[in-house]
Amino acid sequence: MKQLKQLENLFKHIFQTRETLIDSLDLKKYSELEKNGIIKDNTDGKYKVDLYSKDIYDYLKKLITSKLNINLSNEISESFKTINKLEELIKNENKYGNIINAYSEIFNAFKVNYLVELDREGINIISYYNELKKQTNVIYELRNFNDLFFKFLVLKGIEIEQITEFLETNNDENSRYYLNNYLHLIVEKHEEFSIRLIQNIIDKYQEETSHYLVILITSMINKGKIEYLEKLKERLINNTKEILWAYSLLNLNSQLVYDELFEILLKDNDTEYLFHKTRIIESLMNSQFITSADSETLSNKLFEFFENSDDNEINSYFNTITYGFEKFEELKYELLHAYLNRTKNFKAISSYFYNFKEPKYLFHLIAVIYNSGWNRNYISIFEQPLSHFWSTSREKTEDFIISLISTKKKTGLLPIEIIMTGRENPMQIDLLKLKDEEDQVLAIAMICNYPHSFDKLLPILIRLKDSKFPKVFENLQMQLSILVCECYNEILIEWLENLIPKSGKKISFLRPIKQSLELYKEIKELKHKNNDLNPYYNEKSYIDFYYKLENENNAKMMESVRNNPSGLSSLFKNTSIIRGNSWKFEHEDNVMPLGKVETQMYIDTRVYKNPELYEYQLERFNK
Repeated sequence: MKQLKQLENLFKHIFQTRETLIDSLDLKKYSELEKNGIIKDNTDGKYKVDLYSKDIYDYLKKLITSKLNINLSNEISESFKTINKLEELIKNENKYGNIINAYSEIFNAFKVNYLVELDREGINIISYYNELKKQTNVIYELRNFNDLFFKFLVLKGIEIEQITEFLETNNDENSRYYLNNYLHLIVEKHEEFSIRLIQNIIDKYQEETSHYLVILITSMINKGKIEYLEKLKERLINNTKEILWAYSLLNLNSQLVYDELFEILLKDNDTEYLFHKTRIIESLMNSQFITSADSETLSNKLFEFFENSDDNEINSYFNTITYGFEKFEELKYELLHAYLNRTKNFKAISSYFYNFKEPKYLFHLIAVIYNSGWNRNYISIFEQPLSHFWSTSREKTEDFIISLISTKKKTGLLPIEIIMTGRENPMQIDLLKLKDEEDQVLAIAMICNYPHSFDKLLPILIRLKDSKFPKVFENLQMQLSILVCECYNEILIEWLENLIPKSGKKISFLRPIKQSLELYKEIKELKHKNNDLNPYYNEKSYIDFYYKLENENNAKMMESVRNNPSGLSSLFKNTSIIRGNSWKFEHEDNVMPLGKVETQMYIDTRVYKNPELYEYQLERFNK
């Protein structure tokens, strides 16, 4: 009775918190459950609920009866539907209805225990699994049956011959992930059984070495059974690719294994099978047995691999480097240069820095490419890594950006390009961290000369109104006045009014900027009075002629497209746009409103007032 009450409290806690770990301070509440092995020590100061225990299974079965008024049957698909109903009910009761996997761990274990119970009652779960694999359309409730089935196999009492036959018939590529997990688990949990299974497979299939045998043997070696290294070598001695793959699976938990792998790579002068060799090198370099001399030797090997003439092999090798070698950022950065020199594939930069912690390598690369000849489109390559470092190492990233704003460096508008990789949310750097007056003035010029998105950059720029340098304050007022008069007019005043809190300083700061707006209005009014300056009057005939030609050409082009029987438009219905805001299909009466998607960007009007001059000035700014 006491255990049942503790089980009820335990599941109340689990369903409310979605947590199956119990803190040691709460263990007294579940003393009976710990005594009966339902809660077990997890060796890290916490205790784990054994979801595969019979008591847990029996309790969840009773919940099915009490909450759904139904019992589980011998029909697997129907019973899985019932278990899913219970899961959804409990999710909704605890306000987790919108979280798909809220209780997946608990109810997947429930399903595995259910399969174990059916197996004990004489129902052949292995046959059911084999039949299910033949089906093309599997119901939703059985979508993860592969995963559950292999967990069931770990719990099932099974004969050596039966599992040997099963492994041979289920060694296809699609099952490898679950099969590998199963093999790792039986080696971990059933060592003696695994030893007999390995020997049985070796005796039965003397001429071939299957995938599952390699997984079993390498798992035994990783568990500390180093004597199996010789068995592995014997079975794969004549298959270079397979033995490299097998060695890449090994944990270097002994000097013997380390020496064996290092010796193989030392003698190997080929640049083939780079994926497996690279994984072995990473394991060696992360090993406790590595020496500085060995590390240098292995690093040199990595550079030698770029001599391979097969581009596909090189790209596969580089992909392995990209997602590995986390502890060797300097080496990874040098390998990136070697790869770029070999392939000229600069697009690879965008995903290369995803597990770097130190942004200095990225900014060094940006500087190298910038000094080699920068194109404004190049910044798109760096958007992803810059976003990564802004999220993971913001302070250092900001310092590197700030360091690029310097009169001692000719970096053009590069710092603003970097800031704007955040697109709708530019990197909010603090320009007051610039120590020199000249650098703060340069920052103002950079932002005010950037060709678009000034509204996004203004919150960054406006901080300089609090600069300790009077010259910076005056320069900021002057540049904003120019932009009001020449580019953004009233809208810039609105932005400033919204950004700057009300105060006496705000009034004095905005006064000369608002005066420039008045000057703009006077000039505008003067120009409107003089028709000689108005293109609507003195160039209207040219404008009308241009639009007439454009309309004619567009009409001819659309007619040609519509009349082409092999064209793409022949696959679609004609659509008529009605009064500019509705549409309908040809020969149909139903009229529907047009959908609307819009975005906007503020562009410096100087871009199109005198594009040649603006481009000339932009290309030579700060260079």
